[in-house]
Amino acid sequence: MMPGTGRKRRRLFRWSWRLANSRSGNIGVAVVSFAEATVLPVPLEAVLAPLMLLNPKRGWTLAAMATIGCLAAAAVGYVVGWLFFESVGLLLIDTFGWQEGLATTQEWMKAYGFFAVFVIGVVPIPFQTAMLLAGATGMAFPLFMLAAALSRGARYFGLAFVMIKTSSLRKRRRGVKPV
Repeated sequence: MMPGTGRKRRRLFRWSWRLANSRSGNIGVAVVSFAEATVLPVPLEAVLAPLMLLNPKRGWTLAAMATIGCLAAAAVGYVVGWLFFESVGLLLIDTFGWQEGLATTQEWMKAYGFFAVFVIGVVPIPFQTAMLLAGATGMAFPLFMLAAALSRGARYFGLAFVMIKTSSLRKRRRGVKPV
């Protein structure tokens, strides 16, 4: 173990516990979700899982807030792709190193549209690429938002289900009544 990692873990745990039990936790999750869907390279699940495990009563609410934040970011990403793909969109793709999946995602988007966005929203491919390319290829906005809502919702609500069940199993094993 690296020196100081125990202290960092404890600080991260305390921060997660405070966020999981605070009123502003919901808004914080939505903001982090927006940032993750646009520019943050860290998967949101790394933040959501401990929050949901620490406070399973709020698991569904946290999943909803994460979905809302992601959908707001998806709308922004779509508009950027639609209006500014040649300048801003390509710059973002180069800056964040998403070139590898660009050609494949473009082909998928043109051939499969809704299903391409849905699959990209579920699997660990950067969703930012799908947002930009959906706008750039002129995919119907309502169809794009539906695919984004279903795929990202499945991820976040699926995670909530697993964390809530895990929490109740853990507490039952310890003889503690679930929160």
